[in-house]
Amino acid sequence: LEIPADKTVTLNLNGKKLTGSGSTVLDVKGDLTLEGGTIENAGQIACVEDRGKLTVNGGIFNATNPSQAEYIACAIYQPGNGTLTVNGGTFNITGGVGILLRDGTLTLTDGVIFNHTSVVDLDKGKVGAADTEIEVGSNIVTEEGLEGYGVTVTLNLPEGYPAESIRENHP
Repeated sequence: LEIPADKTVTLNLNGKKLTGSGSTVLDVKGDLTLEGGTIENAGQIACVEDRGKLTVNGGIFNATNPSQAEYIACAIYQPGNGTLTVNGGTFNITGGVGILLRDGTLTLTDGVIFNHTSVVDLDKGKVGAADTEIEVGSNIVTEEGLEGYGVTVTLNLPEGYPAESIRENHP
């Protein structure tokens, strides 16, 4: 499902489930607000493109390892200068990471839960088109200054957010 750059959309799943069948369920180029429900996919749940805006207001997000051997799961991937706000929700990640930012801003509030399940013989892999490998198991991963991507990641996190759940990947 693509949200075009000139559109503002609110998707209220009202407790229902949306299951993806490709690499990304939600391609956010415009402004999308997610309200509750469950979204699952083998790969990415959402990709926040350059100047896209995603606001998550609760819900359950199940990202499992994709079938492509060199790639890992990633609930929300933000390669461009987008804006991501997560106001609660549960992220269940199997063989991957919760949120990967290569540029833009992330605001995370209290009430966000990340659960990680490991996959045998999988400790790192790729996300998106970049050729860098990301270690699995982190809630938030930042990659600033990656060639072909933006240059600045801004994190706005709740006071006391555990630093060990954030990984800075320097390719």
